[in-house]
Amino acid sequence: MCDNLWLPPLLSTIFPGGGQLYNKNYLKAGIFAAAEITGGILLYNEYKKDGEKESMYRDIFIGIVSFSILDAYISKELKENIIKEEISDTLKVK
Repeated sequence: MCDNLWLPPLLSTIFPGGGQLYNKNYLKAGIFAAAEITGGILLYNEYKKDGEKESMYRDIFIGIVSFSILDAYISKELKENIIKEEISDTLKVK
């Protein structure tokens, strides 16, 4: 298809839940956005309070963002493969 496979992960990197919105997975977009924003707030408060560089919140935040990016890519890849299968199923074999 003409859609760019790397656009959803890029959007997920820039905006919380952006890749899921592009893939039209609105519930996932809301969940990821809420998780990333909450994780970011907790991480900010931890740094503001203690000023420590080692934080459990940092690791959780990085994990959530990474999972969001990976989910956006995999969802787009699966959607592309399903569309290709539907197209190939309609072709007649001679």
